[in-house]
Amino acid sequence: MSLDLEKEEKPIKTKFYYGWVILFMSALAFFFSGPGQTYSISIFIDHYIKEFGWSRSLVSSLYSGGTLISGLILTFMGQKIDKYGHRKMIVIISLSLGAAALWMSFVFNPVMLLIGFFLMRFFGQGSMGLWPQTLVPHWFKSKRGLAMSILGIGGVVGAAVIPPLNNYFSRLYNV
Repeated sequence: MSLDLEKEEKPIKTKFYYGWVILFMSALAFFFSGPGQTYSISIFIDHYIKEFGWSRSLVSSLYSGGTLISGLILTFMGQKIDKYGHRKMIVIISLSLGAAALWMSFVFNPVMLLIGFFLMRFFGQGSMGLWPQTLVPHWFKSKRGLAMSILGIGGVVGAAVIPPLNNYFSRLYNV
């Protein structure tokens, strides 16, 4: 037993509380949940309707279905975060969100759009939102309220910045 304790790494000593770095990275993750948020996806709804000739009801139903499925299985992601840890899961979640965004660029039928909406909502809005909201409370006990409110700023800034960027790039590339 004593050998195992000696092999454990000692915490790194810093002149500041490392939780503030964790908080900044978590707020950044919350910011980057933006592509999976409704305010971001909704910008492209008219493009799907126009490009494919689908009805607004069809696209909205697919979005609702993808969101519902995502929400129902989000506990699966919570279990994976608990099992594998925040450090590994943020890499997996981030890469998966990128793959989901790439998937959305290849959509050409309603089933693909449903899958795309599910992936964007699950990895964007769901997982990228769940990850920081489960990490920050581990690092802050006495200043948890302050930390969670600062974390929320990441989401607010994302809501302010990402939709105009989406509009800019969709106009730039004539989407």
